[in-house]
Amino acid sequence: MNDDDFDDPHKFYEYWSHLAEADPKEFERRRKEEVEKIILSAPENRQLSLRQLQWRIDMERAKATNPISGMIRLNKMMWDSVYDDQGLYSTIARWADILEIIKSSFPKKNAPIFLFKNEDN
Repeated sequence: MNDDDFDDPHKFYEYWSHLAEADPKEFERRRKEEVEKIILSAPENRQLSLRQLQWRIDMERAKATNPISGMIRLNKMMWDSVYDDQGLYSTIARWADILEIIKSSFPKKNAPIFLFKNEDN
């Protein structure tokens, strides 16, 4: 299988699910290889944080007793990254508050409104 085949979701799923069943060690080796390709394709200044995130993902998977448990752990980790105190939602809310403060510090200006007659009507 080459990288172009991964564009087809069906082929992608079939390949990886078959490999996981037939040869779990090879599946894990290839999974790590593909993750590494993705990390290396990122800008250099983002690669360390991606490696740290992948380490967290790998540790959650290692703690899981089975694939479903792993999926649940990773799902929780994802939602926590959105909704916990330092998550995306809180960050956006803080920035919205800051922008509102900045916006309110500018003086309000009244501007005249001119109505133009439409000659077609």
